[in-house]
Amino acid sequence: MITAEGDTVELSFDATSLKQTEKATTRSSQGKASYSNTTESSTLNLNAKVNGDLNAQELSDIANVIKALDTGVSPTASLSSLTPYSGTFQQTTSVTNSPLRLYA
Repeated sequence: MITAEGDTVELSFDATSLKQTEKATTRSSQGKASYSNTTESSTLNLNAKVNGDLNAQELSDIANVIKALDTGVSPTASLSSLTPYSGTFQQTTSVTNSPLRLYA
């Protein structure tokens, strides 16, 4: 982003998400027992690189941009201290499936 005064602000995001599920079932002459446990965690890091000296209006407008990115709702303020912005979004997804075999 470039402010009306020529300051530049570069925002970068780094997100990680982890879901781990453990399941087990056993049978004996007395019956069947099952176990299941799932844990999830997510992390989102926001980094801002500023070249220049931001004033109060610029800080407010940048905060509104970040809030809009977080909520997916367009900013209600005019963002008058920022020049029009166009950007790109890149997402990488990786899936690994490993078979589990139990032997009796």
